[in-house]
Amino acid sequence: MQKLENFARDYNSKAVMAEQNEDAIRDAFISSAAYDQAKALDLAQQRSQTFVEATPSIYTSAVSALNQTPEKLAASRTSCYFCGYDRHPRHKCHTKDTT
Repeated sequence: MQKLENFARDYNSKAVMAEQNEDAIRDAFISSAAYDQAKALDLAQQRSQTFVEATPSIYTSAVSALNQTPEKLAASRTSCYFCGYDRHPRHKCHTKDTT
């Protein structure tokens, strides 16, 4: 009977140890995953901060480019598509009959 009790006690302690081992493995896995996630979040925040610091110069460049408008856009002269001289109606172009 004593041997049976010792065996039962050993069996229970092995079961407890196995359960504790599983818990330790699960905790290590969760800790590793949490560490990786925290590291990724930290890196994302650093990159976001870098982007935020660089963004105003991009917008400043875009605004200054928008403010630079051509001075004589409406007054620019165009030429005839067919002959290259000053613009005129197609029926008056000396190249109207050429192909």
